[in-house]
Amino acid sequence: MERTFRSDYSDKTSTVRNQFILQLIKALFDILSRIYGFMGIHITTLAPGSVRARFGAAFTVEDSEPDNIIQEKAKAYLQEALDNGTFDSALNVTSSNSLQPTELTEEEMRLIEDYLLARLPVLSGLTFSDVGMDYVSLSWTATPDVLITGYRVRYKRTGGSHKDLNPPPSAIDTMATVRGLWAHTEYTFTVTSFVEGNRKIGEISGTQITAEVVVNVVCSQEQMQLSLPKAALPGVSVDNLHLLDDTCRVKDSPTYVTAQTGLQECGTIQNTSAHDKLTFINEIIANQVTYENGAVRGTTFRKRFQCEFLRQYKVSQGKDILYNIPSPRVQVVNANNSFTFEMLMFTSEDFTATYKSDNFPLQVLPSDRIHYGLSVQSPLSNMELFALDCVSTPTMDPDDSPKVTIIQDGCDIDPTLTRDSTRSTDMALYFSIQAFTFPDSVDSNLVYLHCTMVICLKDDLNSRCREGCISARRRRDVGGNGRVRRDSSNDLQETVTQGPVRILRNQEADSNIPVVGVAVGAVVGLASLLLLVVAVILVRRKRAKAQAEDFVGVENYAFQVFGKDKTKI
Repeated sequence: MERTFRSDYSDKTSTVRNQFILQLIKALFDILSRIYGFMGIHITTLAPGSVRARFGAAFTVEDSEPDNIIQEKAKAYLQEALDNGTFDSALNVTSSNSLQPTELTEEEMRLIEDYLLARLPVLSGLTFSDVGMDYVSLSWTATPDVLITGYRVRYKRTGGSHKDLNPPPSAIDTMATVRGLWAHTEYTFTVTSFVEGNRKIGEISGTQITAEVVVNVVCSQEQMQLSLPKAALPGVSVDNLHLLDDTCRVKDSPTYVTAQTGLQECGTIQNTSAHDKLTFINEIIANQVTYENGAVRGTTFRKRFQCEFLRQYKVSQGKDILYNIPSPRVQVVNANNSFTFEMLMFTSEDFTATYKSDNFPLQVLPSDRIHYGLSVQSPLSNMELFALDCVSTPTMDPDDSPKVTIIQDGCDIDPTLTRDSTRSTDMALYFSIQAFTFPDSVDSNLVYLHCTMVICLKDDLNSRCREGCISARRRRDVGGNGRVRRDSSNDLQETVTQGPVRILRNQEADSNIPVVGVAVGAVVGLASLLLLVVAVILVRRKRAKAQAEDFVGVENYAFQVFGKDKTKI
């Protein structure tokens, strides 16, 4: 019997390119039994005979040889021919009986093609290139051996139903952006590719959590102001947003909603705790909307925000002053990357447990050491952290007077400062310093610590990190009063403030007030519908032609983040 099976892919380049034939022929013998089973002919009916392709000599099998030997010979023969670099798009299977050649039907050819395509890495390298509060951008790689005719991008949040991106990516696209997502929510994204006839030939999936919502809360001695990005409010009726007093409405802008209230207005709640600590609390609220036809639409929303102060009598001014308890972190958005600069106070020299905002002001004895850490959270792996400056003042103003210099231009100045080189890494630095006061200040028992950090690319030879300590002599040698800085467009710099730390006087030291040396235990998050989370300062910067946008508060400020209580480095 003689049958000629042709799979002429030279006429089918719209789906599979010519070089794809090499892989097709390799796979063909793996499925011969499936093809003959489909045609009602078992493979054993082919022996004795020979199998040959137009690119080489045939091989011969005997009647007595079992099927697996025939298949192994065929594979070895084809592999040798392929290794020689000669091939053709037709394959002849013959036996001693002479019959008319029969071409593969379209359905048989489809069977071969589907079998092969299902085993090829058509799609790979799914990457989430940009993640926002309400969108995710993703990209992927498609094999050049297959001419794809279209894609489908399907996404679903955990516990939800799937949706398809509309319009879908075109056949030549390898990236897409899905919008209208919920903030700080995990989504599964699946990219599927299709060829001619709308046949699915490749699929790849991955999960990604959308960005957390950053809320800007500005605190002063007279009022507090909240700014909330609209991207955090999917389905919320912005027109109905209000504070605890529903007559206090928000102001609307294209990208933000803003609410402002005095510390004693709009239903603001005041709590007083030990050591003259004051907390002012309010909420921003939205309810569902009921239409005239009885339909209820929209999403309920309720977010609590607060400002914390330490009330101290300032002798120099003859009155009580509210000292803000600042955020331990600053978030910088630079181009498509987000960096979080952080300074935390630790309960002991092992740098494991940290203090949270409820523990401030910290109470320390003059004989205690203060343990703190600097770190940066970055999506990039080729960065390093450098402690540029650390100073201490009696207020949140790092330029206030009196001032104690701890680190200057990367040089350790305070003689009691120590670095834990064992625990420190490229992106985290740990320090301890002896407690101190300001002898020339009438309010010398309050201490704020301000540290300026720089992150640089490790391979940037002109970075400030690479330059290291600039001594006072080097500064004098170059002349002038300014700092010596080597310019590098890749460096990123921010200042973070922590405190206040209250240095106990002699009579206070004899009391039972807890001090820094007493560990408070591991910090845990509080799970609740109205979870109030740790404050974060947000600085948005764009490396574009437009001028950078700065959202930092003027005096006392704090920022809050939905969904997380970041308490450890």
